[in-house]
Amino acid sequence: MLYSIYYLFGEIIGWFNIFKYITFRSLVGAFISFLIVILFGNKFIAFVKKKKYDVLRKNTPERHKQKSGTPSMGGVIIVVAVIVAVLITGRINEYIISSLIVFLLFTGVGLWDDYVKMSKNKGRGISTKTKIVTKTFIAAGIGCYFIFFKTQAFYLMGSTEEELMSYTHLTLPFLPNFHFDLGWFYLPFVIFFLFSTSTAVNITDGLDGLAISLCLIVFSAFAVILYFSGHSQLAEYLKIPYILNIGELTVFASALIGACLGFLWFNCYPAQIFMGDTGSLGLGGIMGFLALILKIEFLFILIGFVFVVEAFSSIFQIYYYKWTQKRFFKMAPLHHHFEMKGVAENKIIVRFVIVGIICAMLGLLSLKIR
Repeated sequence: MLYSIYYLFGEIIGWFNIFKYITFRSLVGAFISFLIVILFGNKFIAFVKKKKYDVLRKNTPERHKQKSGTPSMGGVIIVVAVIVAVLITGRINEYIISSLIVFLLFTGVGLWDDYVKMSKNKGRGISTKTKIVTKTFIAAGIGCYFIFFKTQAFYLMGSTEEELMSYTHLTLPFLPNFHFDLGWFYLPFVIFFLFSTSTAVNITDGLDGLAISLCLIVFSAFAVILYFSGHSQLAEYLKIPYILNIGELTVFASALIGACLGFLWFNCYPAQIFMGDTGSLGLGGIMGFLALILKIEFLFILIGFVFVVEAFSSIFQIYYYKWTQKRFFKMAPLHHHFEMKGVAENKIIVRFVIVGIICAMLGLLSLKIR
């Protein structure tokens, strides 16, 4: 919408030219999404409370019983804020449309799960099998989109030449000239990657403000990389994939940042509302999708390191118990392990966020090291 104002009146009213800049529209988009969450957050919380939706996860420390009565499904207001902000500040192109669709699809799975929990009021949503099949189907569709419609989609900026690559090629951090083509194996790779990111955010969402703070950090790093990848000169200088028109997704990432920041206002300790699967699956899904588009699948391991560790701790705990009949951690995921050791919830959250910030900074620093 703002870009359309520039397109229509930029030559007549000079200062309207400011709307053509991605940086300006990104900041406005972040502010709009933040404002929407802040202005309507209390009303949404009151609405959900009327539904008496009070579901706490099982297998959590005893102290979490005091959180009983806190409403969930806060992811709804996040996705609404992002969509409105992007429609106002973004210049609609293929990347914006595909990102919105992916965001809505993964959010839809979470909303479906949360709605079933609410209607049954037993803390049980859709079955694990149904959730896995649905997420796999969505991820497979995204993989096919990359394979069939995004051939020869980005330039690999090497030290001596530019190579036109397809999305089935993977690149590695610190090695700008090294790449390999997965071919049809790219499809199961995409399924595994998207399933992992959406699940990791869902697992991490166990302490007040933890998951949303880490999402805020990751999306901030993504916004920077998106801007660099959409700028040919910066991409060439940093030797990262240059993707034509992807810079517009900086506006999308900024809207996510604003919405996460606004939600943190209500979700910080002690939380007034939880994001639920609606938020965690939606944010995790779009996080993975943006990493795939940027061709930073392996760099994400560093940028989203806390999410990776949280997911790994849960998986490791399960298999370690099957092998030994003993628990390696006092309770999984990792943040519950520290809770069981007597570390205060606030301290765990702040320390995890500090680690998340350091990892994101190292991820951005690696672009220069290339």
